[in-house]
Order: sequence, then C-alpha cells, then structure tokens
Amino acid sequence: MAWENRRYTIFNVSETGSLDWDSVLDNPAICKTNKTGSFVMVKWDGNMPSAVKSLTTRVSSSADKDGNIVAGSGESGSFTWSEFQRVLDIPGVWTSHVISGSEG
Repeated sequence: MAWENRRYTIFNVSETGSLDWDSVLDNPAICKTNKTGSFVMVKWDGNMPSAVKSLTTRVSSSADKDGNIVAGSGESGSFTWSEFQRVLDIPGVWTSHVISGSEG
C-alpha cells in the first residue's frame, strides 16, 4: 500500500494490553514510544482499525520541534505520514521500545 494511505496515532501506553496488535503494522516487541515511555505510536494502512478506534487515550494533535501544533487530519484525528514526520522530527523524543503487554 502507498505511503499516502498510511495513518498513525499516538495513545497512552496504559492501553497497549487491550490493543489487538494484529490490526496494526507494529508489534509490542518493538514499537515507538516517547522518551518517558508514557505514549506509544502505531500505524496502519487504509481505514482506521476498530481496535485503534476503541482506544480512549488517542491524541489528535502534538507539537513539532518548533513548538507548532500538528493536528491529525485523517480519520478520527489520525496523522498522515507528512504530519507524523513533523512529530517524529523532535530530537530525542521518540525511540524504539519494548512494550511488555502487561500495561493496561
């Protein structure tokens, strides 16, 4: 699937145990979290999976490296690749991390 159809969301790590990881293109063994480990991001192609829609802590906006707010313009506030790239561009904020699945 083309990058223009890929979508991203950020949610609280407390919900990782309830996420159906088979519905997204990431897995809890290695996924992106913020440096404090309190938020995680996942991606998918096409329409937002129901497992992602059911997450209650999803955020629909985040700051970029200049402090500007990047609002998700996709379904239910999901981010496009270009929007999410601005969020990921903040040095030292996002990293690959192992999620145990016991949170939540």
